[in-house]
Amino acid sequence: MSYLWGLWTSGLQYYIIILLIVVVFAIQKDRYDATGTIFDGQRWTLYDFLLWAIIFTIYSILIQYLTQWPLLKKTAFWTLNFCSIYAIFKYRIRQNFVALGLFKKDLLLNILHGIRIILVVDFFLLGMLFLTPDPGEHIKGIHRAYTSWTLYQGSLPIIIYLISLFIIIAPFTEELMRGLMYSPFRKKIGKWGGILITTVIFALCHGHWFSPAMLVLAYIYEKRQSLVSSIAAHSFFNMSRVALFIYTADLFNIGYNVTYKSYLGLTLLIYLAVFIVISIILGVKQKREVSMGY
Repeated sequence: MSYLWGLWTSGLQYYIIILLIVVVFAIQKDRYDATGTIFDGQRWTLYDFLLWAIIFTIYSILIQYLTQWPLLKKTAFWTLNFCSIYAIFKYRIRQNFVALGLFKKDLLLNILHGIRIILVVDFFLLGMLFLTPDPGEHIKGIHRAYTSWTLYQGSLPIIIYLISLFIIIAPFTEELMRGLMYSPFRKKIGKWGGILITTVIFALCHGHWFSPAMLVLAYIYEKRQSLVSSIAAHSFFNMSRVALFIYTADLFNIGYNVTYKSYLGLTLLIYLAVFIVISIILGVKQKREVSMGY
């Protein structure tokens, strides 16, 4: 009984809720037209996502109980995450990732647009945090999320590997997951319904019920109709959290500990500078296209 309770409280309850949500919507008919969007050509359904969700639940539980090494857990999880999505696309759906909006056309523009949108939202979120008397509790929550990293404190190669997981591999595979589930939900409950329900599912996968950042990432995918934009935005968001943990926890043993307020203030200034640079680049690009008659 104690084993079953431990399994339930370890996250199984969230996976079961996700499966129930998908089943409820999968049996409904498509009600919304996707003509004129990339979603119109996406042939997969919620049953394809349900298959992946079942596989995801199984290997997530197995990884948690088969090894106690944090580094091996993370590596196995993201490897299986990508491989399972790839296998479903290749052998069941028989479409490649280009159908998701993962294409080279306007690559830089899609990256910059995605980063600019998430930057504005995160500027607001961090700004609200900066104005609170004690932002420490929120940031301590981020520390708890990365607590296993302290096991490798001072080990540069391992820390760099973990950073690459969270800034490159995790955003890429999680946005593939978004692409797999968003279109079927969109066709059943519309654009805003699809954005909201995929946000809830993403949040459940992370052990909570809602996340403003995940809502914005879904909006970016809809607005830009490019998975490149949401991947770039997701990567930028993760990078800011990883940087916060590294500097406030002194992960590289530099010998100092940055205060929460000073980090947030510096981050907001960097955000403002990046926003200005991106806006200038996009503005110049737009004027050039107008002058050329595009």
